[in-house]
Amino acid sequence: MEKALKKRRHGLQIAYVTMATLYIPFNFLLLLGLSSYPSPGINEDTAEALFTAPIIMYFIISFIYVVTFIVLAILNIIQSFKAFNQRDTLFCINGMLILKYGMVIFFASNFLYITLTLLGLGIFGMLISHGTLIFTAPILLPFLIAIILFLLFIAWLIMLPGSIFSIQVIRLSRLEKKIGSASAFFHGLLQFLFLTDVLDTMYLALVKWRRGKKSSIVISFFYLFCIVESIWTCIKIWNVLNS
Repeated sequence: MEKALKKRRHGLQIAYVTMATLYIPFNFLLLLGLSSYPSPGINEDTAEALFTAPIIMYFIISFIYVVTFIVLAILNIIQSFKAFNQRDTLFCINGMLILKYGMVIFFASNFLYITLTLLGLGIFGMLISHGTLIFTAPILLPFLIAIILFLLFIAWLIMLPGSIFSIQVIRLSRLEKKIGSASAFFHGLLQFLFLTDVLDTMYLALVKWRRGKKSSIVISFFYLFCIVESIWTCIKIWNVLNS
């Protein structure tokens, strides 16, 4: 009964992480399920309707998905403040760990997905333009930078519920005299920066509160794997470009 109660208490955090992690697979499955092409022998109006309907349905379902995700984010933030007001330290720490560690897979897969998408679009553009696209690079570069900055901003917003939970842990740490005001400010800053937020979460959980040892080990190995894989990929690309 006690375990079930704990699971229910962290239902919002688990739901948020689950929806974020499944977003890319959800898009693929949705596109696959709604892909409908007009069969031979039907008239032009019917063909246009069959082509348009899946697109409209895709945006409707995606809109519902995103709105649900936003509502979950807001509810998580509200719950974190309630937990702090109740001085529920254990709940805040566990909520922080679920949101920060649980979102690592999402951010890693999302980064890979966006990188491959932009790279694929660039290669496709070069192929259909027979290489002339490179001459429009100075014109397209500002738009590309704007897109990347927009995607980074969206990713930063997605990170917010976990960061707010971490802020509550930092506030509780300060109340318990585990950290000072200057240290609290520094930890708070790290919680709103990519990569450093997870490392700071690890420090707060392990060093200050002696929590999350097993999950921290898993995330450390995952971080190490990503670093090694990134270096290896960069070396391979460099070798291909210079061959």
